[in-house]
Amino acid sequence: MAGFEREIFEEPEAVDRFSCPCCLLVINDWTIDSCGHSFCYDCIVQWVRVYAKCPISKAYLNVGQLIKHPQLNGELSKSKVRCIHKEKGCEWKGLLEDYSRHLTEECENESTSCSLGCEQTFILKTKSQHEKECPNVVLSCEFCSKKTRRCDMPTHVNACPLRPVACPACNESLPMGEVEGHLNLCSKVKIACVHAEFGCKWINCRD
Repeated sequence: MAGFEREIFEEPEAVDRFSCPCCLLVINDWTIDSCGHSFCYDCIVQWVRVYAKCPISKAYLNVGQLIKHPQLNGELSKSKVRCIHKEKGCEWKGLLEDYSRHLTEECENESTSCSLGCEQTFILKTKSQHEKECPNVVLSCEFCSKKTRRCDMPTHVNACPLRPVACPACNESLPMGEVEGHLNLCSKVKIACVHAEFGCKWINCRD
């Protein structure tokens, strides 16, 4: 996760010195390299894995040389902040240490991705609506109660052995899985005469 936006801080001038050289935002998860430079942990790790050097001094650097700074993290976590979605109506205010939880669990204007893996994004206030439409939501078949994803339900229902269908001969309603056996006994199925092999042309209902 990159740094925090400067505008969420109640006293933005107080955090100017906490800027990450990589993302230019207020440092998130304070980390120091072997040169003494400070970064967001995720920012500097991604940089080092690609370039293997300090982005400021250009000195060789690997991930093992990075050190998190709990004292500075603790100092910054007590900063007073407000929600980034204030202009959209969110009035939340609190400490930076509670900010991530607010965005992921409380703020209805924060964008989030579907937890069911459909790759759609939406704001939290529309989560319930999304779950009514999400193709990965698991539903119960109305005939056999088997749990199936919404996107797979039409295929399942089409083959469900308990789905009621009408016998093509007598029109009796019965579970689809029993149709084949029923047709072997149905009195309205048309059959040929047992002597058809000798030339009898008779074909009519079994009864």
